[in-house]
Amino acid sequence: MATAAPQAFRILVEGMHCAACEKLVSMQLGAVAGVLSVSADAEAGTVDIVAMPDVDTGALGAGIAAAGFTPAGGAVTLRPLDEGPVPTACPVVPADIEGEQIEATPVSAATREAVFGIGGMTCASCVAVVEKTVARLPGVATAVVNLATERLTVTFDPSITDEDAIAAAVGGAGYSAVVLSVSGREEQGATVTLAILGMTCSSCQAVVEKTLSRVDGVRSAAVNLANETATVVIDPTAVGVDELIGAIRAAGYDALVRPESVAGTESAVDAQAEAQQAHIELQKRRLLVSAMLSFPLLMMMFQPLMDGVPTVIAMWLARTFGGAWHPMDVGKYLGFLLATPVQFVIGWQFYRGAWHAIKRRAGNMDTLIAVGTSAAYFYSLAATFVPAFSEEPVFYETSALLITFVLLGKLLEARAKGRTSDAIKKLMGLAAKTARVVRGGEEMDIPVEQVVAGDLVLVRPGEKIPVDGIVMEGTSAVDE
Repeated sequence: MATAAPQAFRILVEGMHCAACEKLVSMQLGAVAGVLSVSADAEAGTVDIVAMPDVDTGALGAGIAAAGFTPAGGAVTLRPLDEGPVPTACPVVPADIEGEQIEATPVSAATREAVFGIGGMTCASCVAVVEKTVARLPGVATAVVNLATERLTVTFDPSITDEDAIAAAVGGAGYSAVVLSVSGREEQGATVTLAILGMTCSSCQAVVEKTLSRVDGVRSAAVNLANETATVVIDPTAVGVDELIGAIRAAGYDALVRPESVAGTESAVDAQAEAQQAHIELQKRRLLVSAMLSFPLLMMMFQPLMDGVPTVIAMWLARTFGGAWHPMDVGKYLGFLLATPVQFVIGWQFYRGAWHAIKRRAGNMDTLIAVGTSAAYFYSLAATFVPAFSEEPVFYETSALLITFVLLGKLLEARAKGRTSDAIKKLMGLAAKTARVVRGGEEMDIPVEQVVAGDLVLVRPGEKIPVDGIVMEGTSAVDE
């Protein structure tokens, strides 16, 4: 018996007026049985769907109502589109793989796990497209996408496929893919731990990871935002530490090699902690200077000082240098002298961060601060020195105070992150550094990183348990 083919229909919907409305309607209608794809247009007030001819219009109406909107006329009317399926604003699960059971390709035991950064995903349909596209590749055992972190984790057989083929398949589906890390490689690379300075959010973390992953000779890069560290596996014959640090600095951050504590020594110099403390001290000095220059601007906003201070200074200038000095012009000149160092000396860090973001065709908090303060400053500059704008008010205090308050927030944030980082380091310091294993009938102490599955680990009373495992024999008490 022949099965009816999907058709394209148009539904008129009232009340949509933005992209969020479009996404909400698409999500609700996409969950209706028989609907294969959805494309909403808020400006036109239409929703185009590709669905089975017997799709339940009542369910469609309930979905539109659940999204907070109303079908035109109070009920759903399906208007056939003769031109066939319409393109969707966001790639959706194609009809030929909707509900399809993907059979895993047999792979050998020697598998690798690769993590990719995926760009261009916006919804659950994007996740399904990427997962099923990659799962169809020969040699791929599993493919899992996390929409929140924009990560794709793939387990595959390196004798059948590789990271480049997976990235190409994702690119063919309309997205971008960057290899972040690969585990299970036969060749061993050198591991470098870098301390990263200047990260403030998960976006910064992603930027540093992708920057490092694009450097030739880097096999994997993982960034820990809480510890402000990056662990990079490199080919030492192809890339050096200086190139890694240079790439990070070119992205708008700073980095230094993080020395690890040596077992058996009482202490080790924590260069990262020293650099962080130096950064905090620098932020303190910047905040102090910015506050000293901004506070007079704040006081001049009060009416008695706004009129009195410029008048007194104008009289002093007339007695000292002669000529006529208008108090309003003097007030503008005074604001210019106080705000300019704050804007371009103290606030230079925001311009630098904004420039690096623009080079990446992205935006960040530095971009917002640079644009906002520059608008207030340069408008005031025109009102001060351009005769045509001489009657306009100035807003020097706005730009200066904004930079001052942002510096205060950054200082408080840096101090809080420093305390959190110290607590995490102390917690990590409680972990065992070595493990006593039995190999070939002999006991030996090795770093915990060298313990492999199947090793027999010997733990004596009072010692720390270095790794997870199954108790094979013996009894004792453990303080969890």
